[in-house]
Amino acid sequence: MKKKLISVLVLLFLVSAPAAVQAQFLKKLKNKVEKKLDEVLDTDDQDKVNDDEADDSSDSGYDASEYEADYGEFVAGKTVVFKDMPGNDEIKGQFPSKWRLFYSRKSDNTEIVEVNGEKMIRLAKKQGISPLIPGKEKDYIPDSFTLEFDASFSTNAPDQRYYLNFYDLENQNDFVEYDVRDSELTLTTFGVTDNRTEGTMKGHKIFQESSTPVWRHIAVTYSNQNIEVYYDGVHIFHLGEAKGNFIGINISRSEFGTDDRYIKNVIIATNQ
Repeated sequence: MKKKLISVLVLLFLVSAPAAVQAQFLKKLKNKVEKKLDEVLDTDDQDKVNDDEADDSSDSGYDASEYEADYGEFVAGKTVVFKDMPGNDEIKGQFPSKWRLFYSRKSDNTEIVEVNGEKMIRLAKKQGISPLIPGKEKDYIPDSFTLEFDASFSTNAPDQRYYLNFYDLENQNDFVEYDVRDSELTLTTFGVTDNRTEGTMKGHKIFQESSTPVWRHIAVTYSNQNIEVYYDGVHIFHLGEAKGNFIGINISRSEFGTDDRYIKNVIIATNQ
C-alpha cells in the first residue's frame, strides 16, 4: 500500500512540476536505480564466485569433515587387553614374543628389527601373526572392540597389502564360522577392500599411492556387527551386517613384492 501511494505522489509531481525540475528529478532517480542495480549485480557475482569456489573444492578432493560426520571420530576401547610397542625387551632377529605365528617359511621369518633406532615387527611373506592373550585361547574378541596399529608402506607399488582376519588362523581355524572367514579385510596405502562390498569408495581421493615410504595409523572398530576403518584419523570404510562371531585377530601381508612390511604400536581394547 505504501509503495502504491509513493508511486501516485511521484506521478502527480511529474505532471505538475516544470520541465526543468522534472528532468533534474528523473536524473537523480536514474542514478539511484543504477546504484541499486549495481549493488544487486555485485551480490549476485559474489554469490556465483562463492558457489564456484565451493564446486572447485568439492571437485578437487575428498571433504573429510563431511564424511566423518556420518560415522564420527574413532574412539578407542575402554579396556586394553593387548598392547605391543616393541621395546628393549625384544631381541633383534627373534620372533616377537607377544605373538603366535601362522604358517612358517624356512626362507623367511617374521622377526624383530630396528629401523632408525626404533624396534618394530617385520612381517614375512605368507606368514600371519596373532596376539598371545593369556587365558583367551578360544575367543578373546568380545562383541565390541577396537584395534589399532601402525603399518608401513614403501614406494609406490600395487602389492602393498596387509590382510586382517577376525580369527586366529593357527589356533581357531577348526571352529571358526564361515561368515567370519569371509570377513577378511585387505588394507592398502590408499584404502580398504573386503569380500562382500565395493570397499573404499572415498578413501582413495585422499590417500593416494605414495611415491615415498609412508606410515599409516590404522584403527578398526567393531560393534553391533558394524566394522569401521580409519586411516590417520579419517573414516574411510564401513561394513554393516558383518555376520558371525569374531573370535580373534590375525595380521598378515601379501606374498608378492620384495619390499619389507613393518607394523608397530598394536593395541586391542574392549568396551566391556
